Amino acid sequence: MCIKLLDCTLRDGGHINNSKFGEYAIKTIISDLVAANVDIIEVGFLRECEYSRDKALFTEIKQVKRVLPSESNSEYALMLQEDQYNWENLEENDGTISYIRVSFHNYDLQEGLECCKKVIEKGYKCFVNPINLPGYSDMEILQIISEVNKLNAYAFTIVDTFGVMKLKELSRIYQLLENNLNKNMVIAIHLHENLSLAYSLAQNFIEMKLPTRTVVIDGSLYGMGRVPGNLCIELIMDYLNETRNGRYKNEYAFDAIDEFIEPIKKQTPWGYSSVYALSAQFRMHRSYAEYLLGKNRLRTKDMKRILESVEECNRAIYQKDVIERKYIDYVANDVNDSETVADFEKNIDSFDEILVLAPGSTISEYNKKIEEFITERKPCIISVNFIPENIACSYHFFSNIKRYQQSNSDNKNNIIISSNLKKEILQYRYMFDYRSLVYFEGIFSENSTLMFFNLLKKMKVKKNVYCAGFDGFKKENNFWNSIYDREIDCVSENNHVMKIVNGLSKILCIRTITPTMYGLEMINTKEENKDASKL
Repeated sequence: MCIKLLDCTLRDGGHINNSKFGEYAIKTIISDLVAANVDIIEVGFLRECEYSRDKALFTEIKQVKRVLPSESNSEYALMLQEDQYNWENLEENDGTISYIRVSFHNYDLQEGLECCKKVIEKGYKCFVNPINLPGYSDMEILQIISEVNKLNAYAFTIVDTFGVMKLKELSRIYQLLENNLNKNMVIAIHLHENLSLAYSLAQNFIEMKLPTRTVVIDGSLYGMGRVPGNLCIELIMDYLNETRNGRYKNEYAFDAIDEFIEPIKKQTPWGYSSVYALSAQFRMHRSYAEYLLGKNRLRTKDMKRILESVEECNRAIYQKDVIERKYIDYVANDVNDSETVADFEKNIDSFDEILVLAPGSTISEYNKKIEEFITERKPCIISVNFIPENIACSYHFFSNIKRYQQSNSDNKNNIIISSNLKKEILQYRYMFDYRSLVYFEGIFSENSTLMFFNLLKKMKVKKNVYCAGFDGFKKENNFWNSIYDREIDCVSENNHVMKIVNGLSKILCIRTITPTMYGLEMINTKEENKDASKL
């Protein structure tokens, strides 16, 4: 047919599960793909990392041998990203791996091409995979083609990294390659599903190829790949069987999907989403969309406005500081709150102590202890981003519009908000400047409990500050109410919060009455002390 299929499940799909498929799954997926007659199976990344049998990440070629079947009509490939592997250490080809796919950015083009040269010298067939090829001008593509022709690489891949390509652009790039690439070289294509066009574009790619040119089409089982995913290889198998007398047995692909891929998708979904479509619309790195999604406090229209504010020169390469700044500028709604701070300080001055209620699950578990503390101390009680069911609070502090909407407050006179909610909440008692609450000695955090602590710091509060429900993040049961649950990198977030808490604790006297991961001193109520004395 002069059309080959390359499966990249174990490589690109590894973005979903950190490449941790498990050794049995890796071996069985490869065997199923062999049985399905897939032409080339990409078994993972070649990378500088700690090797594990359970991951599709390899530090040297010999490690691949233990996962390959003894008999196979398929060939095998690995991907090498130029800046993540010391390609000078690549072993000579011993027949285990036929293909090495070299991926590189436009800013390290020469290094990438040098790596390709080394791969070819070592006896491998080399795929040249420039990241985000649709982002290159015609002249830039022609320049790369000229260099690749000199190398006489095996294949040149149209890599639609950001999922931005439409049919007109595919045709443009294909014609440049068809008319200028050495005739013996393969044209390959790797598609993403930001715009749900991968299957359609793959069909058009097949139809536009000339009979004399061999092409390779990437796909993955169930489209598994970093959100929003890839071309579904099982679907393109069926299309080739129907239109090109293909010999693919996609029932084996479906077996692998049922046994291994579907359970992963249930745990960590991928596929089309409006925000990833927006990232394609603006031709930007998908990590920008992921940063905004991780906030769990923005509507799609807000994310669109933030994304479109990113300068074109910053869109192709992800820069966290750029999107963080754009996000803050968009939501801050800066206000001068000096008079508000003074007024709020007067209102809490009559209380000897302050109790801050965060929405952690211990709020429910330690309800009796919290009630005892309140009875004993009679503190000023401020809840953060929620309204407790059984505790009467002096104030409710909100910095997240979704949390406010999920709460049920009839009394707007005890609502405190940060200024990012100025346009969303019209009735409130106090509003404080958002920007001044989210920075802690230069460290940015939107943790609402930390923001309120920062407000107390801003007020130069000298009172004892106690907290409850400030638990720290764990894999499950993070919040007193399950509607608050969201996916989060628990370790990273806890470390980030701990660093800020350590700084705040030098200025504020903060203790806790419920268990916490953040190293705060835990105090007992009088009733607990009485019970302890009886033992």
